[in-house]
Amino acid sequence: HGRRICPGMGFGLSVLEILVARLLYYFDWRLPDGMQVQDLDMEMTVGAAARRTNQLRLVAEPYYQVPM
Repeated sequence: HGRRICPGMGFGLSVLEILVARLLYYFDWRLPDGMQVQDLDMEMTVGAAARRTNQLRLVAEPYYQVPM
């Protein structure tokens, strides 16, 4: 932290939070056809950052009409 921290970091985190909230609000999320919850691989790969060994794929279906 300190005085040399990025001045836009707080704004960026706020925008990211709003983006995720809107994605959750406007879409219904499901697994791709033929995939079951038991098929999910939740293994993590260790490196500079923790990440999934295999990508998590989801299908987004709009369930709320976006106002124009």
